[in-house]
Amino acid sequence: MKVKASLIVVGAAVLITALFIGGRVPYFLLYFYLGTLIIPAIHSYIGKVFLNGTVSLPERELMAGDQIRIKYTFENTLPFSYPRLEFENNIAYRLSGIKVPKKVFYLMTKEIYRDETPVVCKRRGNYSVGEVSLIIKDVFNLFSFNKKILAPISLKVYPRIVPLNYFKIHASQQMGELLVKDPTFQDYSAVSNLRPYQEGDPVKKIHWKASSKKQESLLVKSFELRGDTEVIILLNSNRQDYSRDTENWLEDTGVEVALSVIDYCLKRTIKVSLLFQSKNKAIQVTGDSSVYLKSFMEALVSFSPIGEKGFSTEIERLSSGIGQGSSLLIITPVLTKNTGAQGIQLKMKNYNPAYVVIGDELKDPKIWEENKKIGKILEAEGIPLYIIDGKQDIRDVLGGKHEKGA
Repeated sequence: MKVKASLIVVGAAVLITALFIGGRVPYFLLYFYLGTLIIPAIHSYIGKVFLNGTVSLPERELMAGDQIRIKYTFENTLPFSYPRLEFENNIAYRLSGIKVPKKVFYLMTKEIYRDETPVVCKRRGNYSVGEVSLIIKDVFNLFSFNKKILAPISLKVYPRIVPLNYFKIHASQQMGELLVKDPTFQDYSAVSNLRPYQEGDPVKKIHWKASSKKQESLLVKSFELRGDTEVIILLNSNRQDYSRDTENWLEDTGVEVALSVIDYCLKRTIKVSLLFQSKNKAIQVTGDSSVYLKSFMEALVSFSPIGEKGFSTEIERLSSGIGQGSSLLIITPVLTKNTGAQGIQLKMKNYNPAYVVIGDELKDPKIWEENKKIGKILEAEGIPLYIIDGKQDIRDVLGGKHEKGA
């Protein structure tokens, strides 16, 4: 309960006058003052006890960036009204990070008030909604009682998936589900399209049946280029490397990159594994079709960079246990000389390393320049490098518009 300080000062003056001076007028003022206090206080307190409220959220899977509507219902079952009520929307603030103005309304006798607030889920994570606050005030705005309305609702917001149209992955075996660019991996059982005949095309590629219907020129079959590989995604979760990420942008972007590449691979039945460190525990999820996507989402929904081991240690441990020809995607906000040298060593051992480096040129120019400096060395060694900052779209970067060294 909150009481205005000025009310206490006035009350003290009236009480002192009544006790030390006496008389009908001072006591009348004292009784009037007490009545002015007691009646609104009792009225407001009864509202705190008997006014009811509920909160409801949509029961569906949510991703970061999705908009939901939080619905509220308040009911007055009492025989008298409440002229001033305020609703403080704590749930919306937790989900969006934006302070929502208080809703001011009133409830007549036996009335129900309904409202809803649109909220954009800013970040992935597990949210325990907990409680919301209904502030009950009297008509003179002398008292305010805070009623906590329990909302035992758990909400899970998954990381955002950016659909990728193309992401370059090197194939290690012929005749698989991975689209590649090398013509030695042509799958002659899968025709991608027909094109006009060009001088030098093999006769066996001519589509005679289609050519007979088009008399201007012969048509040639183009075959899909396919290969097999295993993609291993190593997500940096070292606490120190995210020490300046006060707004969690590096962390969330790394998660979105990892999940978007995973989604791309699973849709093409490419075997993919995700590895990261949680404190001193190694987390690994593996799948080769879209049915495994939920497992990856569950692993990443609560990802937090709290790993204790250095990232180069994780790369070294991983490189000793993967098969030759595998594609290794290293996602990190910090590219050091050591982690760069490890990529070169992996390529020399017949692996296919690639780096996704996430940074902010404006907020941390020193690290940004260091990342670019080491990136040039990787580029010279022919190792693919994708650099993402706050102004770029993940789809554009991973699709090749900003790829280095490929």
